[in-house]
Amino acid sequence: MTEVKPHYELETVKANVESCAFSARNKTLGAVIAVFRICFQKEITNSEAAKYIRDGVKSLVIDDFARHSEVHGGTIADVYGKVINDESWYIKFYYSDEDGVCQYAFHPPARELLLKDGRKISQGKLVYDEVKKVWSLRRE
Repeated sequence: MTEVKPHYELETVKANVESCAFSARNKTLGAVIAVFRICFQKEITNSEAAKYIRDGVKSLVIDDFARHSEVHGGTIADVYGKVINDESWYIKFYYSDEDGVCQYAFHPPARELLLKDGRKISQGKLVYDEVKKVWSLRRE
């Protein structure tokens, strides 16, 4: 069996995350803000959420790699999982074919995530409602 390796060079992605702009309407930014508000009882700004995402991406190591994911008609994305401040995070990134800009997803995992080194990242405490477009506590 062949070992699955990340599609993108992690150090390059980590270096490029500083120049990434996150939209205030972005699901990723909203996820971080919701986790802080609901789980940590702390309000943070869009800028603070973007910094948290950048710091989270820069903290990744190769053993945090989980798998590849196909997005947008065949573009390959790398999926990582990480526990930061006792919260589970699903982290996905890829470079868009149109403009070469790195796109990021950074939110609580919808389900358990198995990492390259055998660790399991539990599903997130929050779940995203696609209809209402809001994050809320997962109901068991």
